[in-house]
Amino acid sequence: MRIIILLATFMLLTACSEQPQAEQIETSPNRTLSILAPNLYTSVLRQAERAMAATWAEDGREFILEISSYNPDEREQQLSRLQTMIMAGESYDMFIWDGHPLWVHSNSGFFADFYKLIEQNPATELEDFYTNVLEAWTFDEGLYIFSLSFELIYVGISAELPQSFIDRFTQHNTITTRQLMEIYLDLQREYWEEFGHMAFGSGFYTQETLSSFINFEGSRAVINDFRFVEYLENMRLISNIEIEEVEFRYRGYNYMMEDFAMQYAFLERSTGISQISVLFDPPTPAFINFIPLADERGRAILRQNQIHYYIRGWGWIYGQSPSWGSLSISASGDSALAWEFTQYLISAMVSHDARHVVVGVPHHYHRQFGNHSLMTPIKRRYTEPHVRRIFYRYFEDIMTAYGAKRRFYGIPASPVEARPAFDEAIVRLEVFNDMPMVLKPYIPASLYWDPIEEFMLGLISAWQVAEEINNRIGLWLIE
Repeated sequence: MRIIILLATFMLLTACSEQPQAEQIETSPNRTLSILAPNLYTSVLRQAERAMAATWAEDGREFILEISSYNPDEREQQLSRLQTMIMAGESYDMFIWDGHPLWVHSNSGFFADFYKLIEQNPATELEDFYTNVLEAWTFDEGLYIFSLSFELIYVGISAELPQSFIDRFTQHNTITTRQLMEIYLDLQREYWEEFGHMAFGSGFYTQETLSSFINFEGSRAVINDFRFVEYLENMRLISNIEIEEVEFRYRGYNYMMEDFAMQYAFLERSTGISQISVLFDPPTPAFINFIPLADERGRAILRQNQIHYYIRGWGWIYGQSPSWGSLSISASGDSALAWEFTQYLISAMVSHDARHVVVGVPHHYHRQFGNHSLMTPIKRRYTEPHVRRIFYRYFEDIMTAYGAKRRFYGIPASPVEARPAFDEAIVRLEVFNDMPMVLKPYIPASLYWDPIEEFMLGLISAWQVAEEINNRIGLWLIE
C-alpha cells in the first residue's frame, strides 16, 4: 500500500533542442504513449512529441502522446483516481514526479528498471549518461526513477578570513558540514576580536548529515556515531555564539558579494544560475574555492527540492525531486516506446525553445527551467553546448542589465574574447560532475527535530539525542 502512495508525486520540468538519434523500436505505423504529469510540463512534452513525430513521419509512421495533466489544486483528485487505476491493473506508460521516497520503489513491480531499458535499446548505452548520478539513484541494484538533470551543493569561504583558515579550507576537494563547523569554531576561538561579527553562513544540513549514518537499502541506522555527536555539539556551540552587531549599509547589487563576505564565513551556492559564482574567479573575489558539500564518506551531495503534500486518506507525504524533474516508466505499459520518448524529452529540456509556462515568452531569470538554468543534463553530450549557451546568455543579458559584468568576473564582453574563460569554467564543472555522488532520501523532520530542540535547550545530552533519533529512524525504516 505504501508504494501506491508514491504515485502521488510529480514535479517541474521545462523546455528544450538538439534532436536525439533514437533508434525506432517497432515498425507498426501508429503508436500512442500515455503520460501523467503536472500541467507545468505540458509545453516541453509537446515539444518532445513534435520532434519524435517528425522523425517517425520520415518512415511513414505516426507517434501520438496522450498527456493527462492537472493543476496543483487537482492533485488529490488525480492521485485518488490513479490509485483506483492501479488496483484495477490499469496505468499510464510514464509518470513525471515531484517527490518520491526512493526506497519504496524498490522491487515494487510497478516500475521498469531503466538499466534494462538502456541495455535493450541499441540506440542508448550506459556511458551516454552520468553513471555516477545514476548510481546515486540506484536502489537494490535497480534504477526506477530517472533524473533528467542534476546539480550539487557548493560552499565557498570568505576571502576576508586569515590566510591560514583559507589554506585549511582549500586542502579539501569536498567538505562536510561537520568540517565547516570545526573551521568556523576555531576562527571564533582564535580571532574573536577581528571576526566576532561574522556569522557561520552555511546551513546546518541536518537531514544530509543524518543520512550519512543510514543504510536505506539495509533498513539500518547507526546514528549513535561519534561523528554525529560531534556535529550536534558543534551546532549548539555555533548557535550559542553571540555575533557582534555591526551596521552594514547596503551598497547595491554590484557590491552584494563583497558585503556578504564581510558578514559570513561561508556561502552556499546550489540553485540554477547562482552556480556561475562557483565556476568563475572574479579579479577581486569575495568568496573563493567553491567545492561540493559532501557526506561523511566524501561523496558529493546531489541537491534535491524537498516536497510535501497532503493526500486524503494518507496524510502528509514527503518526497524530493531534482530541479528539472524525474520520471518513471510503468512496467506494464509500453516501456520501450516510453524510453525512446525519454531521449527526445531530455533533448527538449535543453533547447532554445523553452518558454515560461505562465507568460509564454523566454524568461531569462527563471532558475528552474532547462535552457535558463545551469543544471547539468543527465546525458553527457548535451552538457557542453547547454552550459556554454547559459554562460553567453548570462553575461550578455543578465550581467549587462546590472552593469556588473566586468566587476564580478572580469569576463570580456566579446564572445570571442570570453571563450577561454568559458572553456576553463566548463572544465571545472566537469571535474565536479564526475565526482562520486550520493542522493540523500528525505527524512521527515518529525523523526529528529524534537530531540535536537531538547538538546539545544540543554535538557539532554548529544549522545541521548543520537540514541533517540537512531531508535526512531530504525523503526521508521522497517515500517
